[in-house]
Amino acid sequence: MMDEYSEEQFQKLVEQVDQLINKFIDSKYFSKLNDSQKDEAGFLIANFSEYMYRYFGLFPKNWDVAGLKECCLSILPQKVTADDDYFKAVSPVLSTFFSFLMEKSILKNGHELISAVKTLDRQILEESRNPANWGMAKSFAMAAEQSGVDLTDEEAMHEFMEFYNQELRDSNSMSISEMIDAKFNEENGELPSKMYEVYYRIPSKKVVKKKLLTNPKMVFNHSEAGVDALYLFEDITDEDTIKSAFFIAKNEMILKAQSLEELAEGKEIIEDLLGFTAQYLREEEIDLKELMIKEMTEDVIEGFLNSPLDPPEEYDGKTPLQLSKTAQGRKELERYLGGMELVRLLTDQEDVFSILNLDEIRKRLNLKESDGKVIKDGVEELLIEKMPARFKAEDVCNAVVIWRDFKDKAKEIRGWDKSWAAAVEYLINRMDYYGEYSRDEIGEDYDIGANTISNKYKEIVDILSINIYNNAMQQIFSGHLEI
Repeated sequence: MMDEYSEEQFQKLVEQVDQLINKFIDSKYFSKLNDSQKDEAGFLIANFSEYMYRYFGLFPKNWDVAGLKECCLSILPQKVTADDDYFKAVSPVLSTFFSFLMEKSILKNGHELISAVKTLDRQILEESRNPANWGMAKSFAMAAEQSGVDLTDEEAMHEFMEFYNQELRDSNSMSISEMIDAKFNEENGELPSKMYEVYYRIPSKKVVKKKLLTNPKMVFNHSEAGVDALYLFEDITDEDTIKSAFFIAKNEMILKAQSLEELAEGKEIIEDLLGFTAQYLREEEIDLKELMIKEMTEDVIEGFLNSPLDPPEEYDGKTPLQLSKTAQGRKELERYLGGMELVRLLTDQEDVFSILNLDEIRKRLNLKESDGKVIKDGVEELLIEKMPARFKAEDVCNAVVIWRDFKDKAKEIRGWDKSWAAAVEYLINRMDYYGEYSRDEIGEDYDIGANTISNKYKEIVDILSINIYNNAMQQIFSGHLEI
């Protein structure tokens, strides 16, 4: 396994998997699939390969059973928007593909993977049908599909997105922290919010397991990826009375409990039954709610990176990951993320997108690190200071974006910051408010004459080729504001 995700390594994976899929399609193994499975095979293998790398850092030669199970039962149902045919095909397609990789001497543990994926066949389909397992992007796509929206129709999807966002805003007035509380309580009921773990070094898994099972309330539960799981029960006839769990690997054991009392009992059992055989290493306290926030954040980031930017017509329907492949695309992404930073600065909006880690997004898109300065210059500072008295937050965001576009295209900018700020505000005023405020009113606030405002205003309009009588500018910038 690699230490850290690398976009360069990911591109190598994509090239390798593309070649393997093409060879697989021409092989005797592919002919064993039925027509439906053949239709799904290429997309399915590409999905599986991508997530095995993105989540576990694994190339095909290193695929393991633990990653396979997590990918098939959790990640694919969460991420992939597809009908039952896709999820019915997961087990037969992957098992056949594993056989193909074994023949090519790429997989050494192919038989183990084939056996594992075949046992998951029915469970994969069940998990894919459960809305509780869907990520944000998939929930949106499934809602669109169930509403009869053609997922390939960009205009229809954009209209549904606006409707869907409004429905979420109308139906959910909870803050993000309240949403997390509700989600945590729904999934964990009355369970404590913390987990306690103790790590031990052991000389022999077989010996430790045998000694622990001498406790009459200790039960062997399962073995996975070389790790045996033993559970300590209050009442071994009642599966709901688990007190602690013991995970035993080759040279390490982890004791897990949900209260300090249960942890102490587990440690006492280890001391009594194992003595110095188990060498204490360390203890950890895990905040389960923080862990959930981390998982939700990752889900939101993945949804953002792999979903077309809004409005799709401005970005040719491309996702952030697709845009990041070109210099122009990265420039557009910088502009987009700058708009998101402005929204956070100027509004009290606290929804699911507010947990987006923009620094992490920049890293995954290979963009420059943010300098931490949301406000870039004196003009922006004046716009943010003065415009809220007359305009909505989204208008202030639009004004700043217009100014940034102008700075990017203008060969030379001369004059006071307040002159340009007044001109930009006057532009927003004419564009979206039909001249509700006069040049004199705006000029008085900035201490700038009407003629100066007119001159600067005309310069901005000419360089950006803005048609004041076409209110499409609001649509151009709505992508920032939806976020």
